[in-house]
Amino acid sequence: MSKDPTVWGLIAGVGYGAAILAAALAAMKSSKASRYWIATSFILIALCVVRVLSLQVLLAEFGRDAARHAGLYGDRGTLQTAIMLGIAIAFVAGAAFCFVRLRRMSPALQLAGVGLLVIVGLNAARAVSLHSVDAMLRRVIGPLNLGLAIEIVGLALILASAGYAVLKRPKRQRRRRA
Repeated sequence: MSKDPTVWGLIAGVGYGAAILAAALAAMKSSKASRYWIATSFILIALCVVRVLSLQVLLAEFGRDAARHAGLYGDRGTLQTAIMLGIAIAFVAGAAFCFVRLRRMSPALQLAGVGLLVIVGLNAARAVSLHSVDAMLRRVIGPLNLGLAIEIVGLALILASAGYAVLKRPKRQRRRRA
């Protein structure tokens, strides 16, 4: 189960549920962007499962065991740094792809894409388990740690964007004069 049984961890869990529900509702309401919102819902479900079951910890342990078995554990810092660099490059490429792919879509969809990238990038960084990154993500800022703050911001971006998509009024069609 999750290693974050705090009130803030519970808030993040509720945030995932709310973002999933809002994205699903946005998919039902939007004809143009329904595929995007459906994909967002499924990605959020997967990320929620990863969060609740702490699968990134399991992945990190698997990576540690594989590195030990391959004789690379002593030089794991270089390997972890290379993986983090790959994650950073993938994050930038993903952001560029989202903005290119979504450039004709609403700014709300672009903002939701940023929120999704933030959460995916955070989970990837947690899975690598690089000591300095872990220490940074555990740094306390006010009542919560940096990792949880980043996660909540990503969820808030998605929730606000999906909420906007659900609540916005359709554009009025102008009547043509005959």
